[in-house]
Amino acid sequence: MLRLGLSAEYEVDLWGRIRSEADAARLRAEAGREAYRTAAVSLSAEVVRTWYQLAEACARLRFLRDQINANEKILSLIQSRFDNGQADGADVIRQDQLLESTREQAHIAKSAIGVFNHQLAVLLGRSFDKKAGCLSSRLPDLPSLPETGVPSQLLRGLCELSRRRPGGSGTRHPAASGILLGFDLSLISLMGIIALSGVVVNDSLIMIHYANQKRAMHSAFDAIHQAGLRWFRPIVLTTLTTFGGLTPIILETSRQAAYLIPMAISLGFGIVFATSIILVIVPCLYLVVEDIAGPGG
Repeated sequence: MLRLGLSAEYEVDLWGRIRSEADAARLRAEAGREAYRTAAVSLSAEVVRTWYQLAEACARLRFLRDQINANEKILSLIQSRFDNGQADGADVIRQDQLLESTREQAHIAKSAIGVFNHQLAVLLGRSFDKKAGCLSSRLPDLPSLPETGVPSQLLRGLCELSRRRPGGSGTRHPAASGILLGFDLSLISLMGIIALSGVVVNDSLIMIHYANQKRAMHSAFDAIHQAGLRWFRPIVLTTLTTFGGLTPIILETSRQAAYLIPMAISLGFGIVFATSIILVIVPCLYLVVEDIAGPGG
């Protein structure tokens, strides 16, 4: 036996939610692309800044080396004059201290060159060479930008979609109408049932109260019949407006409204079901009670 099945779904975008989500996704993609370009520009600027700091440190090291050579020659000259009795010993000590200070500054400049070379290697994505010294007068070439791949937000959205699918392994949103909609019963949905009971009791009381007022001049059947005709329109309008107001919340899929959906489903679908009870079952029970009570009840 060969069986073929066809199933199709289409969600009517009455409030523009789907269109807004599509526009928001497109704008998020453009924002991510611009942020990616901004990061590339920031990386280029950091490379240029580090390269100029390295060039400055190299120029400073060359200047200090020239100064060390000059100080060594001056120290040699002062030492010769001291040997010939033409200079004081304090001059020799002062020049020797100046020479050592210059050598210390040159050592600091050399260490700074190593630090800047390491930073530049990290920014360029290259391995650090301890023997690397001063670079050429030309700025280094930047590597090509890597592929971005699949955005993490898209992956999280797919996981959320798989949890919301019927039969998925994720946690479902609880609701009072669990059998019909495939949701579970929870404390939030029970709060919706409590709110529903208030609406049902109020509609039933006003109809029974009106029937009791007409009972003095009419039979039980005529009294409840007139009460049903009198309060049919208000009860139906209350049901339609309440369910229509809760429909956007029931159809909402955002995480912010997830905790309101169970309450909205309990109150919305419950009041639709309770309307038939108020307009059909309550009048029948009213007549049954009147028959049991009898003419003298």
